[in-house]
Amino acid sequence: MKKNVSAVVAASGVGSRTGLNIPKQFYEVEGVPILAYTLRTLCSIKQINEIIVAVPENYLLYTSDFVKKLDFSKPIKIVSGCETRQKTVLKCLSEVEKSADFVLIHDGARPFADKDDILNCIADAQKYGAAALGSKSADTLKMSDADGFISETIDRSKVYRIFTPQIFKKDLIVAAHKNALEKGIFATDDCALAENEGVRVKITECMKNNLKITTSDDILYAEAVLKWE
Repeated sequence: MKKNVSAVVAASGVGSRTGLNIPKQFYEVEGVPILAYTLRTLCSIKQINEIIVAVPENYLLYTSDFVKKLDFSKPIKIVSGCETRQKTVLKCLSEVEKSADFVLIHDGARPFADKDDILNCIADAQKYGAAALGSKSADTLKMSDADGFISETIDRSKVYRIFTPQIFKKDLIVAAHKNALEKGIFATDDCALAENEGVRVKITECMKNNLKITTSDDILYAEAVLKWE
C-alpha cells in the first residue's frame, strides 16, 4: 500500500559561523540559493507529496519569489520559523496534511543529501516506523574527564554520526514533539525526542556525503560541488 510522505525543511537559522551577512541557506551558488538545491532533491522523490519549509520571517517573500521562479514540481508551503529549531519543526508539523502517513524532517543547509540515500531511509522508516541517515565514525573516539584528560576509549564500530533526513510515522513524531514541549525537553535532533518516547530509530547508512553547511570552508565546498551538478 502506498504511504504518503510529507517533508518538513527547517531553514530558519541564522548560521553565524559561516561569517556571511545573510543566513547560509540563502547564499547563492550559480544564482540559486543553497536552500533551493535542498528543495530540488526532495522534489525529485516521488513518494513525497508536499514540502513545508520554515524560513526567517524577513525571508518569507524572498523564498516565495524563488520558489515561484524555479517552478518546483511539488507544492511547497512556506512558513516563518520560531526561536528554536525544535519549535520550528513542531510548527511545521501542524501544517502537514492530514493524509500524511510519514514525515521526513530535513535541514535546509544540507543540499548534498543523496536521492538514493533518502529513498533507502524512507524504506527503512516504512518498515520500522522511524529511521535516520547516518555514517559510522572513521575516527578514534575518546571520553574525557572533568579536567579534559582521556578517561575512556569508545568502541567506534557502534558509533554513528547522524544526519538528516530523519523520517517518522507522523503520529509518532507529532506526539514526541508535543510531549517534549509539555515536559520542557529540548534536544539537538528529532531522533532524540523519539528516543525519549521509547521509539527505536533505524540507522540508514549514508553512501554519499551529506555535509551540513556550517563554516566558511563549507561554503567554499558547496560552491565547488554545486557548480558542477
